[in-house]
Amino acid sequence: MRKLAISISLILLPVLLIFKNLFVPGPLAAGDAPHFFFEELKDLSFEPTAWTARGHNLGGINQPLWLHPVMILYRYLGQLLGNDLTIRILFYLPAIILAGLGPFLLTRYLKFSGKIQFFSSLFYLLNTYFLLLIDGGQVGVALAYGFFPVTLLFLIKNKFWPALTITFLLTVADPRIAVICFLTALLWNLNSKNLKFYILLVVTLVGLTAYWWFPLAKIRQAVSLGMPDLTLVRLRHAITIFSPHWPGNIFGKVANPPWYFYGVSVLILGNLVWTKKRKLVILFLVFAFLATIPLGSAFRDSTKFFVPLVLLGGILIGQTVEKFKKSWATALVYVYLIFLVHPALLGNLNFVLSGNKYSGDFQKIYENSKTDNSFFRTAWFPSVHPLTFETESTPALDAKDLVNLRPLAAVNAGSSDNFNYIHRDNFLDWYDLLGIKYLVFSGDPRNPYPNEEERQSWDDLLALTATTSGLVRQDWITDISVYENPDTLPRIFSTDQLNVVIGPELATNYQLLTTVYVEDGKWDPHTLEGTASESASLVFNGKNETDLAMSFLQDYFVGPADAGKNQWAVYGPEEYLTYKYQLLIRDYVFNDFDYNRGIAFSTQEGEKITFEFKVPETGNYVVAARRAGPDGDFGWETSQKTLKKGRHKEVIASNGKLSIFNVIALIPKTEFDKAIALAKTFNLHFGSVSDDETRDFVWEQVEVEKTSPTRYLVNFPENARWIVFTDSYHPGWAMTKDRLEYPSLPAYSMVNVFYRRPGWVTAEMVFAGQDQVRWGIWVSTVSILTLAIIWLWKRK
Repeated sequence: MRKLAISISLILLPVLLIFKNLFVPGPLAAGDAPHFFFEELKDLSFEPTAWTARGHNLGGINQPLWLHPVMILYRYLGQLLGNDLTIRILFYLPAIILAGLGPFLLTRYLKFSGKIQFFSSLFYLLNTYFLLLIDGGQVGVALAYGFFPVTLLFLIKNKFWPALTITFLLTVADPRIAVICFLTALLWNLNSKNLKFYILLVVTLVGLTAYWWFPLAKIRQAVSLGMPDLTLVRLRHAITIFSPHWPGNIFGKVANPPWYFYGVSVLILGNLVWTKKRKLVILFLVFAFLATIPLGSAFRDSTKFFVPLVLLGGILIGQTVEKFKKSWATALVYVYLIFLVHPALLGNLNFVLSGNKYSGDFQKIYENSKTDNSFFRTAWFPSVHPLTFETESTPALDAKDLVNLRPLAAVNAGSSDNFNYIHRDNFLDWYDLLGIKYLVFSGDPRNPYPNEEERQSWDDLLALTATTSGLVRQDWITDISVYENPDTLPRIFSTDQLNVVIGPELATNYQLLTTVYVEDGKWDPHTLEGTASESASLVFNGKNETDLAMSFLQDYFVGPADAGKNQWAVYGPEEYLTYKYQLLIRDYVFNDFDYNRGIAFSTQEGEKITFEFKVPETGNYVVAARRAGPDGDFGWETSQKTLKKGRHKEVIASNGKLSIFNVIALIPKTEFDKAIALAKTFNLHFGSVSDDETRDFVWEQVEVEKTSPTRYLVNFPENARWIVFTDSYHPGWAMTKDRLEYPSLPAYSMVNVFYRRPGWVTAEMVFAGQDQVRWGIWVSTVSILTLAIIWLWKRK
């Protein structure tokens, strides 16, 4: 008993010192930690919503739907106890308690010695990975980290009902960690009996968790997300269990393990030498390898494999210590492990676990913002602070990401300066359109120590904004600069005319006219069939009917990323700003669309990019390639070929000058001819207007009744032909009437616009993904009821 008390004290003392901020009053809003003011808690509805404004510029898919059961509790506890206490009760404290208790219970069940039990708990609690999870406010992952050892314990025990319950809780915290936990259990204790148990468990969990995986699987993304490769872990990080961001926890700033961390590798891998049972060491090495590779978009951040690494590492360190005969050697290892996390002991981390004070300015901004009852968006420069006030009616935007919106990206010179577009005189017109009423310059909450160049860029941005005509500085008695943009448009408004542009962005005199671009690759221009001729006009912006015809054939397009063999430089559509800059430094001004397929370019003579097509049947085909040279915009090169059924290869070679390639297509001649005819029909039906014609942008207020973030009842103004909804474009949005759905179009290649059918007085604007959420909830509910019946029956 005395030894147990000493062991608990030796763990508890550094834990209390490191996590002291969690035990004193005050907000823990830093990094990814959520913070909800009272008004924001009302947005946490009982039914999860497929679409949300929180965490997305202009709205987007509600990705972490798995957390919804916790967030329901968050709402009601938050209203009762306040945000600060609620986040501790639901996330931080359970994560820490489970992280200390779980390894102890697991190693005791496996009949490991007291030393192994002690060091496994100590190391699992106090390591660079877990401390940065807590410090960075990654509360969901931290909670899953805490559940991991307990879940593994019940998986190894093969007890169905306890294993199902705890695994479901782990899945609610983070399903990716749950997958890793299953993998760990399989590798730890794989046999035919266990395999059947795991299969039954997985099948049951599939039903229980349908409330989140079913809608996310069914709702497709509107465009490429452009997820960056976040494989930051190298083998040296994995074998030393050194989190790449330690201790600064600043994204993009990766550190290598200091020399003294390699003692961890010795303590762990030494088991290859001084023990005959090497199963756990081999398992450790397997996860060390997995931590160094990306495994799809869900595991693009491979540091999640640190969870089993830390657990196994603690057990293996304990096994090594067990070999020591002298107590001083054991004490030395204890002191060494505590020393490894000394920046946390000294309060030298940067966020939740730091000694930083929170500015009262955010409370003042909240008090002023909540009195404005109109819809508005707030742009936070450079990004949203955790203490930002935002609701579904007052969304907050990461200003640094606004440059990814096509109208702003088109006038931004490259990707190195996200605010280069602010130098343009008319950038506020786009802020008006998007309802961005307030600009808040709060600084980068994730970079507390900017370098000299970053500070200078920030000062330049403040100076530029201070002299921007049209912005009004707010006197909210804060050190944070806040500006009002007074002439913003509502979230939903109507216009009477749509411009259908064939070619790049229109000139300034067309800036805000409701416009769609047939070459942005986000929609099918066939959608315009049935639209009244007076409701839309074609605008040939440097292009012709052939370009319009090709936009009807996008299903045949193949982009550079799908080339069989390639020697050209390839850029995806999410790298628009990057490749635009790369072309600019080669004296080519790129101002075109890429059909959401990206581009490839070459300046080396003879470099080739090769495509192989399947020829479905013998016949006549048209090969069409969209290319540009150093002196012109994209154009189509077409040739007719008679091909036999089988395979056909096309090779595009560089001529030594700048050659730019976008897409290539193998099109049946009959389909090509239909597209040419349809383009002529469109031109006759809608007519065309000159791309240099000056027109006025006229909009009208729309009476809207919002029933949820995914459903609006629209009352059409008399002269309205088009309804613009300035949330992010997604094909899941549709205007519905009499059980018929009419999909949205991507206005300005960024937001939604809907056609008002003749005779409509009212209609509903609906996001179809919400139906998928309800189907998922139904499956989960049936699964729960079925399990309850089985459990009650078995008790009898």
